[in-house]
Amino acid sequence: MIDLNNVDLVHHLVLYECDQTVKFDDNNLPDGVCDDYYREFSHCLSNTATVWEVGGEEIVEFPTEAGYPVGGDFGIKYYVIEMHYNNPKLIPNRRDNTGIRFYIGKELRQYDLGYLAFGTSSNALALTIPPKVDQFIVDSYCPSEFSKVSYYFQ
Repeated sequence: MIDLNNVDLVHHLVLYECDQTVKFDDNNLPDGVCDDYYREFSHCLSNTATVWEVGGEEIVEFPTEAGYPVGGDFGIKYYVIEMHYNNPKLIPNRRDNTGIRFYIGKELRQYDLGYLAFGTSSNALALTIPPKVDQFIVDSYCPSEFSKVSYYFQ
């Protein structure tokens, strides 16, 4: 849900699922600018649950036969929403109410949704673009066991 007053400001948002081993104090969860909590969030920035960015369509309902697993026996407890803004005119005192609304169903869907990324890991330190270059090469390696279906869906 992009705040209509800030269509020019919102650049993208990412919802990450934290690693299953992450433990937070549920009575004092981190809240604020991600840079202030990078150490706490370091195990929460590699698995993308959903993403939206400028030029993309609005995030719509999932197909009826598929859903994103949450709760129950699913091991992920914590999620992090990361918002990025672009304010090239440096307009001060902007406030934003952009966010995501989730509807949790009681019936399991036939298929689980997820994301698969190739090329580099999805985190702030994964890819550095060299300054003042017209092009550059990113070499990647994907072990063969990662492409085995049973590896992902156990």
